[in-house]
Amino acid sequence: PDQRTQALEAAKGSEKDLPRILVELGFTTEEKIMKGIGIKAKVPYFTSLEGLYTTESANILSEELARRLQVVPLFKIDNVATVAMVNPMDIFVIDSLVKTTGFRIDPVVCMRSTIFETIIVFTEALKPALMREIFAFECGPASIGNNHRATAHKSDATAASNGTHGY
Repeated sequence: PDQRTQALEAAKGSEKDLPRILVELGFTTEEKIMKGIGIKAKVPYFTSLEGLYTTESANILSEELARRLQVVPLFKIDNVATVAMVNPMDIFVIDSLVKTTGFRIDPVVCMRSTIFETIIVFTEALKPALMREIFAFECGPASIGNNHRATAHKSDATAASNGTHGY
């Protein structure tokens, strides 16, 4: 049987999506599939997200939501958030992001593995800042200084106002 028939047979009764089955059968690579999706959706495709985001990007939405939707917020300009995702044509994901963030969403395509690697980078990068905020909140201004305490409260207020908690 041809590759198409083999892939469709393997997909029967499976919860895996067809692109994942094609990769598992060795018929293609995730990168080739993502490039094809980018071309079809007419959005940019990135093999790496390095240098496209800042640690402030993590404040756009929570780590839990990023993992669940399989997205990475890259940056925000005015009222538009550029977000890396596996499927830029997934209206459910885009609608969820719009409702959660209040921003218009400008999607770009990226491999699932790169998205999760970037979420881990965000999580690790923000741990020291989160610990400083917790310390400042629990210990008061005398332990760290008024400026840092104000910053911690400002970011807490920002996160609370947009329903996020950062990574």
